[in-house]
Formats: sequence, structure tokens, C-alpha cells
Amino acid sequence: MIPAWPHSKPTYTGLQQLKILFFALLLGIANGTMGIISAHVLEFPLFMDTIGTLLSTALWGFWPGAVTAVSTHVLMELLRGITGANFNLPWMICSLSSVIVLALMIHFDLFKTFMHALLATFLITFANSITGALVATLFFSGITVHPVDYIMTAFLSVGQSFFSASFWARLPVNLIDKGIAVFIVFGITYLLRSRPNTSEEIV
Repeated sequence: MIPAWPHSKPTYTGLQQLKILFFALLLGIANGTMGIISAHVLEFPLFMDTIGTLLSTALWGFWPGAVTAVSTHVLMELLRGITGANFNLPWMICSLSSVIVLALMIHFDLFKTFMHALLATFLITFANSITGALVATLFFSGITVHPVDYIMTAFLSVGQSFFSASFWARLPVNLIDKGIAVFIVFGITYLLRSRPNTSEEIV
């Protein structure tokens, strides 16, 4: 059974599950496209590959969020030859950390207020900075062919280790990137909860 948004029906069954997973897959494709455009076309230091993952998690629960996270990075991996990026699948760990954090917060009813959204931003930022630093260090020796590398080299130049430089470079970037994603998702879910028919399932 797929857990749903707590203000909707507690579970979805049958055809509804398939519909939700299909929409989660579409959000993953949108995520991956945004991430590729941001990093490899516009060369922004932001990642911009989390909005759909968090929205999928907020609306439908952990497993659809995980489907969106996985499909995001599978798409980016399939397009790796075009973008010139390194091996992309390990970054899935970062997206899954976002899913876990938000799913837990929703489970404990902690995604209803502005302060909850602020807390989610900090927790997801920290989770992504830690997992991102681990992935960058273990899989890429710190160099990831992403604009965030420019920030990381500044920390390396003052004697930071690869892990430490990767973490500190990602912290401010993730704070902005995940803050944008969290508050977009918070705004959408807030509007949905404010609708008169909040008892209906969101599909």
C-alpha cells in the first residue's frame, strides 16, 4: 500500500497506485530535465533536480518520492554522453535522503507551517550536503564536473580535505537550491489543503 498525503485518504489501491507511480515517473523526467538544463546548459551552481521529488513525496508518500528520485537520475544517466557529466546514478543517494527527511516530517505532521518548511529546508540541506560530499569523495575524488566544483576548489586552496571542501561548497548551494524546492512544494500542498475538498485523494 502506498501511503498518501496525510490530509487525503490514508492509502491508495489498485489503479490509483499505478496512476500515482506514472505521475511520479513524469515528475522524475521533469526533474532530470531541469537538472541538466541548470548544470550543463545554463551552468548554474544550483542543482534544480529536487522539486519534483519533494512534490511527489509530499503528495503521495515515500515510495512515489523514491520513484521520482530514481527516475530523475536514470534520465540524467541516459543523457550523460550528451551533457559530458560524470557517472550520475550515485547522486540518487542525495535525492533519496531528501525523500526520507520529508517523508518522516510528514509522518510526524511537521510540514504544515512556515516554521516546518524552514526546518525541512535546513534538514534536507544538511542531508544533501553530507551525502553529496560522500558521493563526491567516494565516487569522483571530489571533482564532479558541476559548477559547484568552482566553489569547492576555493576550499581546497586553503587546505580543506576533499570531503570537507565538498561539504562546505555544497552547504550554501543546497540551502538556496533546497529552500526553493521546499517552499514551492510547501506552497502547493498548503493550497491543496486549503481547498474545500481536502478529503479527496490527490491523483
